[in-house]
Amino acid sequence: MFKNWAFVGVLLSILLIPLYILNYKMFLNDIYWPLRLLFPVLAFHQFEEYILPGSFIKWINRIILKSKYIDAPINTRNSFVPNVIIAWPITIYFSIYPYENIWITLGLILSIILSNALAHIFLSLKNRKYSPGLITSIILFLPMAAAALYLCIKHNLLYTSDWLLAIAIAVIIDVVIIMLSLFYKKKAIR
Repeated sequence: MFKNWAFVGVLLSILLIPLYILNYKMFLNDIYWPLRLLFPVLAFHQFEEYILPGSFIKWINRIILKSKYIDAPINTRNSFVPNVIIAWPITIYFSIYPYENIWITLGLILSIILSNALAHIFLSLKNRKYSPGLITSIILFLPMAAAALYLCIKHNLLYTSDWLLAIAIAVIIDVVIIMLSLFYKKKAIR
């Protein structure tokens, strides 16, 4: 159960592709289309991190957290909860209903997509090593974030207060991720 969750996410995303193809006219005319890709893009990214080529857990433990163990403090079990139990339901909901509280959807894109992409790129450059998730960060995350931001600005989908709330959500999510990373890093050193 804890090992193959990223594979299940890609299968769910692949099941969405026929729906997008069957409804391509509606999909292409929908100004929310980049926001609707939130879950599928995240699932393909997680597939790269955890399945093909995988080794994200080993990479984060050894390179980032400086652990002497490849499967601790981050392991398949404790990576399952934030990814599947927390991120999937939220991203699936806001992929289906991106216009409901659009500031939350944009906050998720700014954090999960844009910050995550920039982190993978920065850490790969800094460590001069491939970061599992780097390829999807470049070919999926960055274009999706750019398209979402462009369409939100072009169609004036958010008020100033919505932009501020989206940025606040992104900052809160990123701060929580950084705090968890520091917690795990401290745990790895012990």
